[in-house]
Amino acid sequence: MGETGKQFADGVLAVTGGGSGVGEGLARYAASLGMAVAIADIDHEAARAVADDLVRSGGKALARKVDVRDLGAMDAFADEVYGELGPVTLLINNAGIEQFGYLWDVPEVSWHRLIDINVTGVFNGVKAFVPRMVRAGVPSRIWNLSSMGGVSVGPRQAPYIVSKHAVLALTECLKLELESAEIDVSVAAILPGPVTSRIFESAGGVESGDRAAGEAERTAMLKVKDAAMSPLEAAERVFAQGAAGDFYLLTHPEMAALPWPSGVSSSAREAPHDSSRASSTPPVGERLVGYSNRAVHHMRDKIGTVCCGSGKPPRWYSWNNP
Repeated sequence: MGETGKQFADGVLAVTGGGSGVGEGLARYAASLGMAVAIADIDHEAARAVADDLVRSGGKALARKVDVRDLGAMDAFADEVYGELGPVTLLINNAGIEQFGYLWDVPEVSWHRLIDINVTGVFNGVKAFVPRMVRAGVPSRIWNLSSMGGVSVGPRQAPYIVSKHAVLALTECLKLELESAEIDVSVAAILPGPVTSRIFESAGGVESGDRAAGEAERTAMLKVKDAAMSPLEAAERVFAQGAAGDFYLLTHPEMAALPWPSGVSSSAREAPHDSSRASSTPPVGERLVGYSNRAVHHMRDKIGTVCCGSGKPPRWYSWNNP
């Protein structure tokens, strides 16, 4: 058994949004390491299918229909997990949705739904599980799903990108607070790059205004999906970095070190991003790489200061020095 297996075997994972995509990959990989798995998902049938498959393979798993926006539902889920599987040693707040379209065209209800799921859902997970982790007295971990969108910006996905910046900040703060309180719960942020899921297909659009722009963005992101990593491979990378004690758990660490898109001058690399420099929207691949690279470049000092109490800079620091 490798180091990752040694650290996670015989533990208990609780994961939200574990019925498909990244969450399913994390659930399946955790089970392969010998963890019992509790899956919460708004799609109970999907969650149950994954749990049943894990049980048939000799694992221990349960599935519950949970709306992460509902703190009472999350609290009840936590009670069931502790009662049936034992103390949770790893909580992954994964549930999330996407939204396409210009910000001024996004329906108010869609904005609130996304923020409630992507951000409040993470808060509810922390609120429901941390007190139980403290009472159990077992060394535990919390991993929250941010995104490469949490360190980047781009058009026609503002609600999602805002939410992922918020999750990253929440996770940074949570890490510092648990350390300050001397609570034996470690924290990490998962920042996936392109991983196969149905998040783009199920993403919200706009009902009025420039509907075509939103759908064009959906089409562009679906092209990114064509070359996406499998959820199981992504999970393997995430767990390996988690076992190593990293704070930023990246499915695509190479994205922070890719060359700048053609046409970006050296002066633009050193200056804060100014959208007026771009004469047109670059292709999807270049846009993704360029935004991510610039974001890491301008945020790395903040990231190193906030999240590395030991003074050791995060992995990104040495990967990207434009």
